[in-house]
Amino acid sequence: VLVTGNKGDDVPIRGFIQTGHLSDDFETAQKKYETLKKTLGGLKECSNETYEGAGQAVDLKQEAIVLFDRHRLRAPGADDSTNFDEPIVALLTLKPSLLAAAKEGAFATKITDVEPTKIYDGYVREVREHIAVVSVGAWWVTGSIPKAALAHSFVENPSDVVKVGQSVKILVTQVDVERRRFKGDLRLDGPKGKKTEGSSKALESKELGAMVDISVKKVQGLTVVCQAKGAQGFLHATQMLDLQDCKYGVGYSPLEKVDTSGRLKCRILKVGSDQVVHDKDDEDAQASGKTMSRLILTSRPSLLKDGLVPDKVASNQISWAKLELGDQVLAGVVEVGTDKIILEVAEKVRGRVSALDCSMDPKITEAPGLYFKPGQIYKARVIHLNKTKKQLGLSLISPEEDSSLQVGSSTKAQLQKIEDCSKGGCAARFLLHGDAIGLCHITELNDKWIADPRKDLEEGKYYEVAVLKEEESDKKESGKAKEKMPSKHFQVSMRDSKVKAKKAGQNEKRPKFSELKVGSIVNGYVVNSTPNGVFVAISPGVTGRLRLKELPDAKIDPEKVATLYPAGRLIKDAKVQEIDAAGKKFELSLLKGTSLDQLSVGSIVSGAVTRVERFGVFVRLDGSTISGLVHSSELGDANLAKLSDFKEGDRLPRVKVISIEHGKVSLSLKPSHFEGLPEGEEAKGVKRKTDDSKAQESTSKGSAKKKAKKR
Repeated sequence: VLVTGNKGDDVPIRGFIQTGHLSDDFETAQKKYETLKKTLGGLKECSNETYEGAGQAVDLKQEAIVLFDRHRLRAPGADDSTNFDEPIVALLTLKPSLLAAAKEGAFATKITDVEPTKIYDGYVREVREHIAVVSVGAWWVTGSIPKAALAHSFVENPSDVVKVGQSVKILVTQVDVERRRFKGDLRLDGPKGKKTEGSSKALESKELGAMVDISVKKVQGLTVVCQAKGAQGFLHATQMLDLQDCKYGVGYSPLEKVDTSGRLKCRILKVGSDQVVHDKDDEDAQASGKTMSRLILTSRPSLLKDGLVPDKVASNQISWAKLELGDQVLAGVVEVGTDKIILEVAEKVRGRVSALDCSMDPKITEAPGLYFKPGQIYKARVIHLNKTKKQLGLSLISPEEDSSLQVGSSTKAQLQKIEDCSKGGCAARFLLHGDAIGLCHITELNDKWIADPRKDLEEGKYYEVAVLKEEESDKKESGKAKEKMPSKHFQVSMRDSKVKAKKAGQNEKRPKFSELKVGSIVNGYVVNSTPNGVFVAISPGVTGRLRLKELPDAKIDPEKVATLYPAGRLIKDAKVQEIDAAGKKFELSLLKGTSLDQLSVGSIVSGAVTRVERFGVFVRLDGSTISGLVHSSELGDANLAKLSDFKEGDRLPRVKVISIEHGKVSLSLKPSHFEGLPEGEEAKGVKRKTDDSKAQESTSKGSAKKKAKKR
């Protein structure tokens, strides 16, 4: 049968399905083929035009497995010469057994996937004179079965026992990795075994969807272990209830009704990969070490009705491969913790429910251990899924009751981790409702500007937070990225003005960048310290820099700045000095003194020499970051003063501002500018003197007097 379909993310594919691969049952496959042939108007010539030409089509409404993606379709009896008119297609199968094996990871794609002594679902590729060529997965993962191993009775011609495309269960006896082949046996209990009437019936009933009446052996965790001749059955508690009959927030206990000495009516949901097992509770199995068929069962009332097709039954099997975000499932309680519940939705498929997603009732979220017990079954929703890492987040709250996180709303959150503020100023990481993550900036921990507000936080404790905005994700949700999609991230606040909608005081507001002005006084917290400066956050996303020369310390070692100004330190009353609107950057200062806009031509100020150049002397004005230039022509009235008379660090008690142009300040030391001022009187202003600067000032004053006497 020629087919067309889509592979993965809507990639078109042309395929070919051999008649035997239309179903696991060979007679059913043959009937299906005849029906399709009749519906599609009989046989057609096999060529590329077959796909391109218009014609009637039938929607199979089934998933298919790719066995081989480049199969050259040849007419029966054609030779091996290359014919470019022969279509290249993907070889596909619709066998439910192979579909289930692929979803459970038991579909071999390379020879190293095949293990000796293990039983696989497979199919017959070719029948020869003395052997049958079989595969247990992809088309090229092949092995041979000698005719003596095809049946317990004597086999003269292999074609009398098996047919091409037939579904078979294969006991792998030997694997030759180097030659990329294996040997197998269709006699699942070995060459010496004898099939009794009971075991034959058990094997016959191992068809997907078959109804079985099986003995209950024990209840183990969330699973009812059943026993039959040559087979073990496993019925998970979630397979005892119909999803549509269960309500959110209600705990069901179907295991309490199980009679461990009785029998259960079930359907076969899946036939597992069988192995030689030794059941310690079965004396006969212990003695013989016989092969036991592993059957996954279901007793959901809706699936026990007559007339169900196998595919309908198989669709109720839960696996990692089938789970999707938003799915509604039944989940059994395995373990109850103080802040989370571990649930199991199927064998080897476990998930987690945070206390915040157990219920909308605060009493339940604060003490889930009082309300949830192991063995209970709940209706749940998939809210977080990572199939690669096998991470599953669930919610027990109905979609109607679940209020999604909205900007401006307040919600309960659990503090997961206190951060070091190095990542954009984030000080606290919270777990929110819906398995979302809340990130709280250090400026949003408290309305008041208090010393390191993180010290009052306690990990694991619940707090009320306000949702500010949703963080944008950098990952595109395409292809496999959907299954790896991380939890949603939100910016949150713990400030009462946001959580309780109280009016913030004037000093409690968090300024936006657009509100900043040169000369503004702001508060903030250190988020990073480097030799280039101390970075201070004044609100989320608004961070300014304090250059080292703007710090109140007389002198600071660049290598020790991080120790002196650690992340989280409160910075109060910093002045905005410069604003780069285009780059959204601004500079701060903690120095208290004259600013450029306070200077005027004619002002008498004081300062210290910071640099001597061939054209003049640079002077740093006291109590500020302003530097001015005393040109060599402005050192004295009669050119008596020389540049060599000045050195770095000299105090200049009086200098006069003679011009301010484009932010540049020109100064003068000419005595004529200071006529009328008492000799030795220093300019008024805020000064910052250390012991070193005082010593320098004393030295420079003495030196100045000597020079005056000399003149």
